[in-house]
Amino acid sequence: MEPLKRFRLMTVRVTLLLTLVAAVVAWRFNPVVAKGLLAGSIAATLVFWIIALRTEKLALAHRDPVKSCGLWWVIFRMGVFGVTLGWAYHLDTYAYSGLISAAIGLFVVRFVAAFFGLTGLDLPPPEPGDQTDGTDR
Repeated sequence: MEPLKRFRLMTVRVTLLLTLVAAVVAWRFNPVVAKGLLAGSIAATLVFWIIALRTEKLALAHRDPVKSCGLWWVIFRMGVFGVTLGWAYHLDTYAYSGLISAAIGLFVVRFVAAFFGLTGLDLPPPEPGDQTDGTDR
């Protein structure tokens, strides 16, 4: 389960770093955009963390019947996203800049996860003498 844990940790760390940098830059121009971006990205990162932990638990489950509560996790995830977008909407009800930046923030973790999934940069470097071709995902 080490690759799943490493993927989860790398994705969350890079997402939070990118969000922090983007929020600091955005704060100089429009604090509402920075707040919306932070709120959206933190909410999406929290949901990603919970889903990744659940995925690890399911991957570790040996032949035991998997008790699925997928519908409740979808409702929880949509509830977190809805509360975040509702809060961001009230930051700026005229230009919607808070709402738009929060919506963008919701996708940062997905872009980072896709980037790591496609490039494999979250994987540890191969040890000397290792004969694998790096496609063991």
